[in-house]
Amino acid sequence: MRSYQSAIGYSTKSVARIRFPVDILKIDQSFVQDLADNPKDQAIVKSIISLAHN
Repeated sequence: MRSYQSAIGYSTKSVARIRFPVDILKIDQSFVQDLADNPKDQAIVKSIISLAHN
């Protein structure tokens, strides 16, 4: 099983171009703990999931 943990602000251009299969996507707890009440975090999480699908 492969996993990928989002590292906002930590990736480089070369890392962002790597294509590999992902079975599990782990998003940092700081983005999801107040997800229902925080539109900015909702947008970030939606973007991360969208990128994972593409």
